[in-house]
Amino acid sequence: SVRAVRARFRISPHEPLAVSVRASEADWDALASQLDFVESVGRVSRLEQLSQDAPQPTGSVGEVFGALSLFVHVGDIVDLEAEAARLQKQIDKTQKECAGVERTLANEGFLAKADPAVIAEKRTKVEELKATEARLREQLEGLSRD
Repeated sequence: SVRAVRARFRISPHEPLAVSVRASEADWDALASQLDFVESVGRVSRLEQLSQDAPQPTGSVGEVFGALSLFVHVGDIVDLEAEAARLQKQIDKTQKECAGVERTLANEGFLAKADPAVIAEKRTKVEELKATEARLREQLEGLSRD
């Protein structure tokens, strides 16, 4: 997760990052037993446990894996407001493109004249655009910039 966040925000692999974890005691114990490995592979400067009801730390990017929530602190390195604006712009662009393809598919004249392969391609494009939008929304929701 830390390495994925580094790649997404183009953070140097040499930059140490703090990570907070919201996990059950059993999951935390398993993670803590591998602390040296986690710190070396992820270049984690600090790994801390959060209580189950603790909010996402400000300046962090969150990822959820079942009952385990990881929060990578990037607020001092990445402008999260600019990242949120960039993601929203991508979401808007994706929605606009999807609406255009859906309008084409709603056109009876197009459906009557178009090759079935082209229609299938347009339907696939709509599914891909919706999946992209969902992924972008997850990324946007994972930012804590309060």
